[in-house]
Amino acid sequence: LDKNLIKNFYLDHHDHQIEEIFITEQAVSRNYSQTISRLDSKEIAQKSGENLSELLKSSLGMNTFNTGNSISKPIVRGLHSNRILILNNGIRQEGQQWGSEHAPEIDAFLAQKITIVKGSSGIKFGSEAMGGVILVEPKKIDSTKKIGAELNLIGFSNGKSGVFSGMVEGLWSKKHQILGRVQGTIKRSGNIQTPNYFLNNTATSEQNFSFTLLKYSKKSNFEMFYSQFNSKIGIFSGSHIGNTTDLQRAFESKTPLDSQYFSYKIDRPMQQIQHHLLKLKSNYSQKNGNLSFVYALQFNNRSEFDKHRPRNDSLAALNRPELNYKIMTHTFDVVFEHRNIKNFFGSIGFNSLTQANGYSGRLFLPNFINLSNGIFASETFVYKRLSIESALRLDYKYLNVFENANNRQNSTVFGFKNGSAMFGIAYQWNTKWQTSLNISSARRPPSVNELFSNGLHHGSASVEIGNKNLQTERSQNLNLNANYRSKHIDFELNMYNNIIYNFIYLQPKLPATLTVRGAFPTFGYEQAHVVLSGVDAQINCRLISHFSYHLRVSFLEAWNKSEQNFLIQMPANRIENKVKYTSDWYDLYVELGVLSVAKQKNLPQNSDYIDSPNGYNVLNFACGMALKNTTFGLTINNLGNVAYRDYMNRMRYFSDEIGRNIALKINIKM
Repeated sequence: LDKNLIKNFYLDHHDHQIEEIFITEQAVSRNYSQTISRLDSKEIAQKSGENLSELLKSSLGMNTFNTGNSISKPIVRGLHSNRILILNNGIRQEGQQWGSEHAPEIDAFLAQKITIVKGSSGIKFGSEAMGGVILVEPKKIDSTKKIGAELNLIGFSNGKSGVFSGMVEGLWSKKHQILGRVQGTIKRSGNIQTPNYFLNNTATSEQNFSFTLLKYSKKSNFEMFYSQFNSKIGIFSGSHIGNTTDLQRAFESKTPLDSQYFSYKIDRPMQQIQHHLLKLKSNYSQKNGNLSFVYALQFNNRSEFDKHRPRNDSLAALNRPELNYKIMTHTFDVVFEHRNIKNFFGSIGFNSLTQANGYSGRLFLPNFINLSNGIFASETFVYKRLSIESALRLDYKYLNVFENANNRQNSTVFGFKNGSAMFGIAYQWNTKWQTSLNISSARRPPSVNELFSNGLHHGSASVEIGNKNLQTERSQNLNLNANYRSKHIDFELNMYNNIIYNFIYLQPKLPATLTVRGAFPTFGYEQAHVVLSGVDAQINCRLISHFSYHLRVSFLEAWNKSEQNFLIQMPANRIENKVKYTSDWYDLYVELGVLSVAKQKNLPQNSDYIDSPNGYNVLNFACGMALKNTTFGLTINNLGNVAYRDYMNRMRYFSDEIGRNIALKINIKM
């Protein structure tokens, strides 16, 4: 070039199309007054292979009520079973949920996020949420992949158990906007080993399956979900004793009276459970809100086999269960959530439940029909840093129980009307501090097992006796929460005081009962006015580079005002200390923690068959890393192989807790 020159270049025009984008409204930040804990996908993955209740123990204020080492139910602030409502993919879990040995039939591999709403503030879900609500949510299907897959392989040293879980999902039809997922899990475990001996007949097997179909559009979507849960659980044979003399020997012995060996065989006594869940949901997005309809069908079949077969050889050869329950549940929910109206958010809804239960074999619970309906409304006002919540719910429950007496069928009808209310306020003082106060009132009618149990509950190795005169429980719950978040320290404090009138609980009835099937501890349902007061707190400190320290404490005092004494069957105080190292190098983490549980001394004297066990300290280790699409994890629970017994395990009368357990976990995403 020998002079200035201007040239204009015109690029070829290409039409690049992208999906439509809809912006509906600007989100308004809401601070909830309720006590809420969450487990994300990373925390759940570190606990993979364990049952749902054990997984929940990693959340502040959570505990488990166990029957042996294979069956556990979540405890929230001292409450469990019929007072804790579990929502599986938005559906309330229904089955034979009575008793400590009836664990929730949920495959934990389905969960990507778990939310725990503590206290009776989960009003929109019903009277069974008096103690709290646990929401188990599956992950959203990845619509960007035609086909995606995930594989989990886990091996445990204790019980020589293995777990396989796989999932395939993706955009099955772009033209019709259909997403799909298929998932399945297989588990197998042999007899569990304590530090000093094996526990006979504690092997388990589990096979689960589920699929999801989702059709979506701009303003509506439709979801179909089906899951099947199948398990076979051996009940520790050393808990079934032939006579009262040997039962007392078992109470006093440091080791079980029967022989100890390893086996994968599942023999009597045992449980066999099958649970089906079908969910149909349609959701419509409108200008002023969101309207959803949900129908669910659940069928639960539980078979319970006593230790000894019938003496008749022909009947024994059939190997039929001594007790077989079948329960069918239909639920229908309609919920409308309105959008932001001058900083007001809210919802109104209707819930309906129809349930029929039938049994065959020996009597423990009679047949019954349960019809329940409820309506609720909730509203939240948000102004800058202030949030105010309120909710109201009304329920009616019709219960018709059928009993056979003198070759006649007698029908007993119960009608329960219940009201619940909640008010809460939360304030964000600055970018670091938030406090909240929540007051709630709830009612829970007695369940069928509390009213009519009568006989041997073989899974818990006990005789249970119901009480037909039980009245509706009434709860008044006060919660105060404080949260602090900074660059180096996170702090959370939850204080609660729960007054429950007509609280229903199992009271040991001494001496034990001798039956044709053996001698068993006996318990009866009673009521009392009680006060549950406690503190849950945790501190997370980010120390020097890559290192952090975690402290978690839970203190609970349960007072029986009617007896002017402490309340039995409540978790002991506990403290957990943990040091963790994390690095961006292949997402490496290493953590070492110790769980310290005190002896439960807050008990009436001579109120149980044996004294509460001593306190204990258990050392736990975990580490993991990720290489491209593969994640590796290693956990060692009870690293020191300490022999101990836990007060909240019904099998503490007969055996120690599980010994050292090493788990190797591999997760592959494709």
